[in-house]
Amino acid sequence: MSDGHRTSGQQIDYKELRKISPQAARQAVISYWQHKASSIAEVARTCEVNRCVVYDILRKWSEGDLRDRAKTPRHQPRRTPAEREAQVIAAKNQTHLGPQRLFRYLQRYEQVIVSTGTIRHILARNKERLTGPVAPRHRPQEARPFVDWYSARPFEIVQMDLKFIRDRKALSRAQIVFTVDHGEEFGDRS
Repeated sequence: MSDGHRTSGQQIDYKELRKISPQAARQAVISYWQHKASSIAEVARTCEVNRCVVYDILRKWSEGDLRDRAKTPRHQPRRTPAEREAQVIAAKNQTHLGPQRLFRYLQRYEQVIVSTGTIRHILARNKERLTGPVAPRHRPQEARPFVDWYSARPFEIVQMDLKFIRDRKALSRAQIVFTVDHGEEFGDRS
């Protein structure tokens, strides 16, 4: 690799190592930085990551915790309170209603107003706390057979009753005569 930068001839496959163990990958970057690297840029080139990733690893190391952090925000001012979520889950377990009917039930009988979208998100976050029947999943349909429309003879694939053709411009007279004369050949037994 001669991209104009000085390389140490050594590569650390950080991304592959991270798939196995994020902590081990970060520890490998730190040990390389401590023992062999002269700069952050060299560490980034060797590990094939950005410098900001190296800085983030060093910050985690200085804090003493190399584990992955939670992706959820620390401060969530508009999050539904836990008591309200508990009411929604209890009502769902009791009634087994969907989000829209559950919205009306909560509004009418428990005087709680939570939008249907919020109810949907609460139920999705707390699937393990729900009891009762689970909605059946749609079964995948069978693949439709391939139909070669262009090599088929007229009316071989699609059947229709010619007395219902109202628009005489849809088929030419020759096509109508052909289909009437050859109807038995194509399966028309009328």
